[in-house]
Amino acid sequence: MRKIPLRVLVYSLYLIGASSTYLQTRPSRTTPKVLSARQIVERVMPSVVLVVTQDEQGETIAQGSGFVYKQGLVATNLHVFKRASRAFVRVVGGNVNYKITEVVGIDIRNDLCVIRIEEKSMVPLTISLNRPAIGDEVFTFGSPKGLEGTVSKGIVSSVRSDLNLLQIDASISPGSSGGPVVNDRAEVIGIAVSSLTSGQNLNFAIPSVFLTKISDQQFVDQLLRDVARITGRPFKSSVTGVSVSGAGAASVSDREDKRLKGPVRIVSGTYAPFEYNERLDKYVEEPRKTSSGRVVFDEQGNLTEDWNYHYGDLAWKYFYFYDDNGFRTRVTWEPASGTNGKRETSNFTPREAIYRRIDVDRINLAGTFESSQGKWVYDVSGNNLETDSRLIGTRSLRSYDRNGLLVDDKYYVNGKLTQGHRYTYEFDQAGNWIKSFVSEFDSRFPSLGYIPSSVNYREISYFKN
Repeated sequence: MRKIPLRVLVYSLYLIGASSTYLQTRPSRTTPKVLSARQIVERVMPSVVLVVTQDEQGETIAQGSGFVYKQGLVATNLHVFKRASRAFVRVVGGNVNYKITEVVGIDIRNDLCVIRIEEKSMVPLTISLNRPAIGDEVFTFGSPKGLEGTVSKGIVSSVRSDLNLLQIDASISPGSSGGPVVNDRAEVIGIAVSSLTSGQNLNFAIPSVFLTKISDQQFVDQLLRDVARITGRPFKSSVTGVSVSGAGAASVSDREDKRLKGPVRIVSGTYAPFEYNERLDKYVEEPRKTSSGRVVFDEQGNLTEDWNYHYGDLAWKYFYFYDDNGFRTRVTWEPASGTNGKRETSNFTPREAIYRRIDVDRINLAGTFESSQGKWVYDVSGNNLETDSRLIGTRSLRSYDRNGLLVDDKYYVNGKLTQGHRYTYEFDQAGNWIKSFVSEFDSRFPSLGYIPSSVNYREISYFKN
């Protein structure tokens, strides 16, 4: 297992706080005049940037957009950094890449991230805290699919207060996430966040007011003092030169971590083993048994229930509780009726909750990692391609399809193939698998090749849109 670098732990603690000095908006004492479309582009475009994320080897993972929010600071979406271990910023139309020197603050629930860059001469955009109204004219700026400097014009279609979102009909495409949405006075009223491909002109932006709602520096300083006390190592309140991997880890919800697509609410699993029938001379599927249990998510993708089974019988349940920022603050363990044990509850301090959020399995860095114990290789989606344990002489190889689902694995002992599996899937309309067929190879019976092993079934329910 990869160890979390200490700097990532400190950085993850630092993420949730940002100095109020940095995050103040520039209040306007007079009402700016309405500008023409050309004037708006001339004023806004020089402050728009392209955000490029990379894996451990420097290969590009994704591209997003952002804008200069304060001198030396860029605002963008948190999800832009998903699965990334490094990133840089480039001014739209320019050819100079600027290093991200610090992540100043994040808002997990509203998908916002403020980063510091080396360039400090760019002019920040003015932030409007006035509530936009339906029908207001808007302009979106970004780099959809890497096409730098794209501008779209539209109106505010709706104000979705229940979702903390602005619905607009100005186009937002992949790569535009994090770009500014401005009004007819070139003031930022929102940050582009998503587009529903299943609907026409269903585009959304995060209201700019959330940029000002980041925790203050005092809380960050306290977190760093706690880390220093626990580790016995001093830390300064200013953390610079860190990677963006912690932001990438924080942006992955429990639902995404389990490779689920869409607004999944409940997943229940069963499986059926195959047994050889001598009379029929073939492998026959046996009756289904409860296996993978039951998991429940809230609308934000946080895991709220986890039911665990042992040999087909319910053994215990976990219940998880979260604060307003999406951090897990409490876990309750409940044994199944008729089993030994009593209900237990664990509460987490804010600092413990942050540490648990930045989990080694959630970081999913791409690249090759080696130590005296062995080697681990991961692709850009965080899938484990190879594990080589030098201590016990074992090695496993895995391959995945374009959805990140395991299709083949092989297990070696002292260089000899001992076991392997192949997986095929059936999917529902949302793209989640609902049936998985598994075949198995056993080196003790090489002449049999791959034989049917089991079928896994999943029943999935969704939140209604």
